[in-house]
Amino acid sequence: MARRSHGLDAAIKAARRTGKLNVSGHDLDCLPDQVWSLEAPGDERWWEGHDLEILDASNNEIGELPDSFGGVTMASLRSLNLSRNAIEQLTEAISDLAALESLDVSCNRLAALPQFLPANLKLLDVSHNRLTRLPDVLPPPLLVLKATHNSLSEIGESSLQSCPLLKTLWLTNNSLDALPLSVGYLTDLTEFRCTSNRLQSLPKEVAQLRHLSSISLSNNMLHGSVSVPEAAVDLNLQFNHLKHLDFCLIATKLVSLDVSNNSIVEVPSSIGRLGCLKVLNLKCNDLNDLPNELGWMSSLSSIFVSGNPLRRIRSAIWSKGTDTLKEYLRKRSSQEEAPEGTTSLIEEHREAFKPEDDRKRVVATASQVDLSKQGFEVIPDSLFSSPMSSIVVLDISRNRVRSLLPLSGLTSLRALHADFNEVSQVEGVPLSIVELSLNNNFIEVLDDCVVQFVNLRSLSLNNNKLCQLPLVLAGLPTLTALSMVGNPIRMGKRRKPSSDASAERHHPRSPYYSSPPDFERLAELYEEFRPFVRPTGSGYVTIDWNDPQALLAVTRVLLRHDFGLQFSLPEHHLCPPVPQRLNYICWIEELLSFLQLPSGEEIWGIDIGTGASAIFPLLGQSKGWKFLATEIDPESVESARKNISDNRLEGRIEVVQSPSARDVLVGVIPERTKYHFTVCNPPFFDDLQQTGLNAKRVCRATPSELVCPGGEVEFVAQIVRESVVLRDRISWFTTMIGKKSSLIELQRLIRDVNPVCVRTTTFTQDVVNAIRSEPVRICTNAVGV
Repeated sequence: MARRSHGLDAAIKAARRTGKLNVSGHDLDCLPDQVWSLEAPGDERWWEGHDLEILDASNNEIGELPDSFGGVTMASLRSLNLSRNAIEQLTEAISDLAALESLDVSCNRLAALPQFLPANLKLLDVSHNRLTRLPDVLPPPLLVLKATHNSLSEIGESSLQSCPLLKTLWLTNNSLDALPLSVGYLTDLTEFRCTSNRLQSLPKEVAQLRHLSSISLSNNMLHGSVSVPEAAVDLNLQFNHLKHLDFCLIATKLVSLDVSNNSIVEVPSSIGRLGCLKVLNLKCNDLNDLPNELGWMSSLSSIFVSGNPLRRIRSAIWSKGTDTLKEYLRKRSSQEEAPEGTTSLIEEHREAFKPEDDRKRVVATASQVDLSKQGFEVIPDSLFSSPMSSIVVLDISRNRVRSLLPLSGLTSLRALHADFNEVSQVEGVPLSIVELSLNNNFIEVLDDCVVQFVNLRSLSLNNNKLCQLPLVLAGLPTLTALSMVGNPIRMGKRRKPSSDASAERHHPRSPYYSSPPDFERLAELYEEFRPFVRPTGSGYVTIDWNDPQALLAVTRVLLRHDFGLQFSLPEHHLCPPVPQRLNYICWIEELLSFLQLPSGEEIWGIDIGTGASAIFPLLGQSKGWKFLATEIDPESVESARKNISDNRLEGRIEVVQSPSARDVLVGVIPERTKYHFTVCNPPFFDDLQQTGLNAKRVCRATPSELVCPGGEVEFVAQIVRESVVLRDRISWFTTMIGKKSSLIELQRLIRDVNPVCVRTTTFTQDVVNAIRSEPVRICTNAVGV
């Protein structure tokens, strides 16, 4: 029986008049019976009734839908939102919803979808489930398909072939090692996201998609030439295995190209053909030099090159920014004119001004320019010829300007007055800005790019359409003057990302990277979490981070809400922070991508010292991995086994008790068994006094979880020594390290065992070290030894 909450009756009553039923966040475990019969009671006027067209039952605890779901009552249903529930299976009857155009079942526990979906469906979101495949036939009218964060290992040829009208396709965070050739049927596709998979190449058919403009393929295993369509505008290929960029040159409309964290050794001089390119990210590659042609590309406003062994360009040059770098490349060029295939700023604007435009001509050397009251609707490019890049103060007030994007090239600009225009976005304002006045415009929300205005001191946003206090302003360290008079700001309850979200540096593969934990929302959904949430003096929501019970409550609610896991912990045991531990798991996934494992191979890991929580195996099994977890403390072994049993994971996780503290792996793991990786959160300290914890904090962990002879250095040293014996049975040896000084002390020992590869990363305060026991290419974004 559904648990009725306040306001449910009112929502159902309103649905009879509007056809829109919103029961989101009502703590329901099933849909109320009234949904199947919205006829008005006897005391209401039946002729004012409206067929149900929109049903939002998201953010509840609904476990299943009745077999009778649909029927006459839902014959007119156009939109159905069942996201963030606990649904494990969709009834086949859902295909009877003939009028349904939008279906959102994201963040559930679906392992499969019905063979047939509603025939007129245009939007389908099945993200954050447990799907291993998509139906063989998808609805032909489908325009948007989102299937991120599942376990898809392949996409059937017929699946995409059946929906040729598709415009948006999201397949991020799956296990795809290839795309079907039928992707070529998606001739209307405009946006494709397939990050964090195992793709090694793309079908050549992708290059034929003439409308595909936005492509994101980061965190894959792409190498060689990648099929890129000519229409590409935004191309993200970071964290792959690419060595050259020639394949990109066909996309002459590119505005943004991100190939950071690859193995690129050269940028071709023909890159000058990309006349629209504004942003080029080359961070963390193997570049020794850059072509002079980059200096002559007039549209290019941002070049990122840190993390490269640039031997021919001093860091004192490229570290000063794009303008300085481009100027250096131009001066270095032995040619007097721009190279063939590129356009210089001076040539581009040589004929821009006509005699009749003399009234608008501005002295090119002037540092202060007044273009107010000119009647502009679009800022003319011709006003910003190369000498004009030295403008310091610009006034474009009292025009009809809608976009500030043309101003992005004025890198010397310090003050901008753009009052009384039609501006709705701040995007385009140069990052060098110190004083910004945008009074009397149409700004409703401040763009996130504002946080990059690190020199901004004065901001005036009077008489706009801001409804909320822009929280992005909190990240501006130099802002001293702010005016927002005349905005319809509602001074209600404000939200702030949880301390977890703001303190953790989330891995790009982590779901928290794009959606950090929201304590306020979690408190609304889970009654047991509410007592630990409290407002701050600024109206934000937080918890007491010194309360062990509050920490346990956070861990429980995150594991339940985001992973569908039950969790318990004995008193006085270490309570792990979920986002940080998930960072470690995501990093392991990154390491595994370099093993080039056969498709479908079962992944096995070892958790050294799993503790009472068994947090790493609990999180890792969501990736489809299996674990052997070791632990020396009997009470922790019992607790870890309980967490595994409560979640019915006995077939995926085994906990064994270590016979002694002397041997970490040798003598503990079964003979002749091979594993892909180890994870470990070692005891950090040599004795309890080193912890520096007061009595109140010590209660969060037992001595065995914090202390061992020799501390983390000796514990990790033992792993390093045993890696020599087990190098043929374990591919990656990894462990967390609490102090960077410990890593320095361990580096000599690591070198002595002659590893093929060592990689190091940082999660908040913890350094994580990985030793590779077999040959593997060393990525330039990692520390390689």
